[in-house]
Amino acid sequence: MGFFEYMGVILERLLSVIPRLIIIKSYEGGVKWVRGKNIKTMGPGIYVYLPLITHIKIDTVALQPHDLPFQSLTTKDNKTVVLSTVLNIRILDVRKAFGETPDIQTVICDIGRSAVAREVFGLTYEQLKLSIEEEDDSITSKVQSDLEEYGVFVEQVKIIEMIQCKNYRILQDITNSLNE
Repeated sequence: MGFFEYMGVILERLLSVIPRLIIIKSYEGGVKWVRGKNIKTMGPGIYVYLPLITHIKIDTVALQPHDLPFQSLTTKDNKTVVLSTVLNIRILDVRKAFGETPDIQTVICDIGRSAVAREVFGLTYEQLKLSIEEEDDSITSKVQSDLEEYGVFVEQVKIIEMIQCKNYRILQDITNSLNE
């Protein structure tokens, strides 16, 4: 370790005992862990904390869009569709969302995708098209019930793109042609 690296470590250790000021904006919420175990929620305001014994996590709790990656799914009548979906969410319980869930963004994405997939698997292509045109809330209610235990409220699930397509398994075709 060089001289400057050594001095940087010493300076970092010294600064960790000095109280710090943090401002949480009106659209944010947070949690803090005191001595690694006591979780306390933090709303908008000004807080003083000791970095040596306190860890803080702050994130947006106001309404925010959450894009889900494209999904290739098969409907009940065996038609393949590719969907692009957006969840409009807000965090209602910061303790559950940030304090008890290590990565809430991944949880939102995974649960949102699985709920959309379950809904699509149960509909024919025509039913899916009709539910998108009429802005049916059945997908929203399913995603909401799945995310409720994580402190997340789902305002709306919106399928913004749907394309019917054919799906080919290229690797399978190559393997079959090599075996012949």
